[in-house]
Amino acid sequence: MFDHAFAVILPRHYASPAAVAAAGVEGLARLGRARVQRPTSLRILGWAGDAADPDPDAELHRARLIALDDDRINKHKQINSCERELVAHLVQTPYVRLLALPGLHVVTAGEFAGEAGPMENYATARVITGRAGLFPRRYQSDRVDLASGRLARRGNRRLRQALLQAADTLVRCNDHFGALAARWRAAGKDPREVRVRVAGRLARIAFRMAADGGGYDHPACRGPEHALKKLADFHVNHNIDEDVMRTNLERAAAQLPSVAPTRGAAAAPGEAAGGGPRRAPSAGSSPASGDVPPPARPGRGRGPKALSAILPELLKRLGGEAAEVIDSLTSGETP
Repeated sequence: MFDHAFAVILPRHYASPAAVAAAGVEGLARLGRARVQRPTSLRILGWAGDAADPDPDAELHRARLIALDDDRINKHKQINSCERELVAHLVQTPYVRLLALPGLHVVTAGEFAGEAGPMENYATARVITGRAGLFPRRYQSDRVDLASGRLARRGNRRLRQALLQAADTLVRCNDHFGALAARWRAAGKDPREVRVRVAGRLARIAFRMAADGGGYDHPACRGPEHALKKLADFHVNHNIDEDVMRTNLERAAAQLPSVAPTRGAAAAPGEAAGGGPRRAPSAGSSPASGDVPPPARPGRGRGPKALSAILPELLKRLGGEAAEVIDSLTSGETP
């Protein structure tokens, strides 16, 4: 019922079905501020006519509902405020590249970034899982060396929680990790072991992406445009100001690697596949001698992609004043 605002507004104003029936279609329309269609209002009135008599303490229950719903609304506002601050910090770190993974969003990536800290502090990805305690506990005594199968007690529990929660999300929402988890479960692996395996692979991918900008060629990952699209949708859903959104997208684009053309892309006449002019082979040389550089690997650029190729398209999709400003800039007029 919390997914539909009118489902909460109705009991806040009426304590009994008789009060709903007395309001009629016009009263429900005024209550819903014209957000409720007439067929829906008629169904509500039909239910009110056939509903049982209310509880004697209906007014008391309505008062408790109003108090609890007000508390829910206030906490929702506080959560939105925290998430707005979170995205402002996330776009200034290399961890924003994790948004290219389907299944990881701003909050999940921000929690992992906050618990992991700067990636320069880790020599390898195994150090991340080791710090989180994602390794089996061992019993060692004299010549006895046994693995108990349980996770080690020592470790950063908050980092472990962030990794395991991200692993659960990837299994549900990422096709690659979902297929891997299904294959492991079919092989008889314990569900807890599946979670740890996915968390370990996520740590390795995150190490590559946050350390040197690599990892975009992984089958579980998409390009930097996917990360920017997530950020744009996040700002729209949280009603963040357009100027703030533009600033955050620019900061995020500075952290994302450039997008190199994929192999086999059609090139213009007289140009190489990489986008530059094709050099004529020198005398006595062959095409394999290195005169024409091979196309770069997808998603492994060395610098940020130009915003002119990403940001205007995203802002046009959002519509409103942002689209008008982009159109006026494109046409040369003063916005």
